[in-house]
Amino acid sequence: MSLIHPTILFGLGLTVIPIILHFMLRAKPKVLPFPALQLIQLRKKTNVRRMRLRHLWLLLLRILVIVLIVVAIARPSLPAANYWLTNGEMLRLAGIVVFAVVGYIAAVRFWRKKNLPQHSLAYRRALLRGGLGVSTLILLLLLVAWPYSRRIAAEYTAPATTVAENIPVTGVFLFDTSVSMEYRAESQTRLEVTQEIATKHLASLPSGSRICVSDNSSNDPLLFHSDPLARIANLKISATHHMLNERVRSAILFLEEEQKRAAGGEANSVADSSTTQDTLNEIYIFTDLAKSAWQLEGDSILKSELGRLPGIHVYLIDVGVEKPMNVGISEIRFSRQVLSRNEPLTITTTIAATGLDEEQERVVELRTRDSEGNTIKLGQQSVIVGGNANLLQPDEPVESVATFTTRGLTREISHAEVALISSDPLPKDDLRFLTVQVKPPPRILAVAESRLAALFWMQALAPEELVKMGRQRYDVVYRNVNKLDDTEFTAYEAVCLVGVKTLSENAWNRLTAYVSGGGGLAVLLGANGRTNPQVATSYNSVAAQKIMPAQLLADLSFSPSEFLDLRRPTHPLVRKLVELGGGPLLSAADILRFWRVEPHEDATEIARYSDQRSSAAIVERVVGKGRSILLTTAVDRSGWNDLVVSGWAYVVFADQMMQYLAQRADIQRNFVAGAEVVIPFSRSERVNDILLRKPKLQQVARPVPASAEAIVIRDTSQAGHYNVVARDIGSDFSTGFSTNHPGGESRLTRLSSADLDELIGAERYALARDVSELTRQVGRGRIGQEMVPYIVLILLLFFIGEHLVANFFYDEGRAAQQA
Repeated sequence: MSLIHPTILFGLGLTVIPIILHFMLRAKPKVLPFPALQLIQLRKKTNVRRMRLRHLWLLLLRILVIVLIVVAIARPSLPAANYWLTNGEMLRLAGIVVFAVVGYIAAVRFWRKKNLPQHSLAYRRALLRGGLGVSTLILLLLLVAWPYSRRIAAEYTAPATTVAENIPVTGVFLFDTSVSMEYRAESQTRLEVTQEIATKHLASLPSGSRICVSDNSSNDPLLFHSDPLARIANLKISATHHMLNERVRSAILFLEEEQKRAAGGEANSVADSSTTQDTLNEIYIFTDLAKSAWQLEGDSILKSELGRLPGIHVYLIDVGVEKPMNVGISEIRFSRQVLSRNEPLTITTTIAATGLDEEQERVVELRTRDSEGNTIKLGQQSVIVGGNANLLQPDEPVESVATFTTRGLTREISHAEVALISSDPLPKDDLRFLTVQVKPPPRILAVAESRLAALFWMQALAPEELVKMGRQRYDVVYRNVNKLDDTEFTAYEAVCLVGVKTLSENAWNRLTAYVSGGGGLAVLLGANGRTNPQVATSYNSVAAQKIMPAQLLADLSFSPSEFLDLRRPTHPLVRKLVELGGGPLLSAADILRFWRVEPHEDATEIARYSDQRSSAAIVERVVGKGRSILLTTAVDRSGWNDLVVSGWAYVVFADQMMQYLAQRADIQRNFVAGAEVVIPFSRSERVNDILLRKPKLQQVARPVPASAEAIVIRDTSQAGHYNVVARDIGSDFSTGFSTNHPGGESRLTRLSSADLDELIGAERYALARDVSELTRQVGRGRIGQEMVPYIVLILLLFFIGEHLVANFFYDEGRAAQQA
């Protein structure tokens, strides 16, 4: 226990006053009118014993009253713990008191029924009070005080310190600046509330304090600020944020290093700062306690660091709204990020509603801008949001979906926005940005023994009806296998060998150069190897094996038929098919015949057959900058399989294979704010200097290293549309992309006490919601738990006890004298 005013303890000398009064005001012998002498002597002994016992209790009560007054003025404090009695302790205390009172009343009634003389009854009552008092005290010590002291000792989170209210603070003010902090309530955003609280508390810190102000918008090193007030005032909401766990840990390590530096590089650290009270180490976390700002799964580092350094005090300032209400766009997904010209774009928008008990109607718009900056509305939908809340998890949002399909994005780099027409406390999540790149349809070269052999594959990629309307996704060109000598492969984004029996060594070498330079090759087997042994000879030649994913072993049959087993459903080649629900359709097709192959060590098996050997079905190999894919069965109706009749799943399979080989599936034009953006050059593109145009009308010129194969942009902290143009003379290179804040920011689910205990550690943090509560928590953390309220309560009980005992003593004395 520590004392804020220890000199007041000299006042304990005042306890001599009741002792002096006790001897000065002792009861005088009373004059009795002519009783029998023996009765007088017996009554005298009884009265003396009873008076001594009463005097002793009254003396002790008066001494304790003065002791408690002096101790209360000295303001004692103990380490932070729960000093109130628990329910069990309260029940035991009440049981002991009831036992003592009931026992006393029962004994007195029993003696009165026996018609004992008054002096004998008074003597017995005095002995009973003394015995019950001692017994009650022993029971209280054993059943209440001893368990209470053990519990309090176990709750101590740090040893008692030498307290003082004017010790300087070495602290970190850590602010949550994620999008959820823009939530507005009572005309203030959550960030504005934190700034107000932090400013007031900063003014109350002792002189000589050093404060570092930081936020979770970046991982910048922590530094002390000469003007922390200005730093707090300049805080802004950021579309990017790092997990608060990481920033809190950085603050802990920062304070530990600072303590070591202040100690002159000795082994001293924050861990034993309880014995070196040069400064107090404190971390203030200003947040709305939204789960989206914290890493919850499997993160125990923060708790272990705080357990290692008990000298650091952590204060959580919760400015969140207990029951938030919000409707926002949590996610947008699109069919492609690179479109072929005239290809429709499908945009799926997820709207999350939090805190709406009843259903409401909201309007969602899809819009873009023309070359002059005018807004063009591409679509509008009304959606029902809210209602049907999850009774088990009422804080979880209710999701609705709006889907747009448009052909209105025709510019090479087309920016668009999905906007929720709504008025709610969090406007920043009502708008999402997107960018798609519109390019001519990929040119695909289909090589076969005849046009009929490649017909089904070509129809899957470019149906005749769409070709006539000019809306085909691919520009498919057929070429007979015997006419490849004058074919320029680099004019195509992918080459498909459909059931080709043999290729010349020259053709294989040219294909190797083409794939190594970034092209895509699909080898779709189906040629009869049983009657044509030259098939295996051609595909297993040295020239062919430079790009082939596997070596052909034998042309075999399945009896009964087998099926495709998509072993890697997350692979880009089949991921879209699985997401659309086409995986089971394709896997249900009978496979009757296949080529058994031996994949190369650097190849990847994407799918196998369902036979006992799990024979390879689809194998991929990366060659230089390009890719080659081998399908070990046919893609036509020649009796090898029923893939063609699997319907739309076959079409999606062919489409995704070409997208993957053309590397259009790899092109990304939409990112999370703060992410590193990589824009690779195509085979024909190359720039040395670019101009980056940011969403807030900022322009930054940057050189591109001569050896770079892509443009790398790291400054993407703003949410919105970015444009990149070449500054090279004569170059018309331009591209763009969009960034958005993380989708989880629309989910305002708050951390529970159990979550905080798991993250930080029970009893390792103090929670406050306003300045006054923060002041109380900080005072408790610095000087411990003040015992004044408890002492005053006990003092009140002792005053009442002293008053009752004194009145009872003197009243009974007067009654005896009158008798």
